[in-house]
Amino acid sequence: MTFDDLAARSGSFAMHLARLRDGRQPNWEVLEIPEAERAQVFYVMQRESLAALIAYLDALADYLLIELDDAERLRIEVAELGDRI
Repeated sequence: MTFDDLAARSGSFAMHLARLRDGRQPNWEVLEIPEAERAQVFYVMQRESLAALIAYLDALADYLLIELDDAERLRIEVAELGDRI
């Protein structure tokens, strides 16, 4: 099981993963966020994505939808992505 496998199954997982992996930025003009606040808002969004991915992996492991070893390995990988924030 890989991040890409999970992203293929869940659009939400894919969006959160892209935000951490690639630094995918939202459309700031649509959100009407002033330029001076964008860095802080994006930091908060990345932290929320980190929490969402961990929660997603925990839920999959709790319901035995993925192997526990895979869940633990993926949690570590998510934490490593979070270290780059």
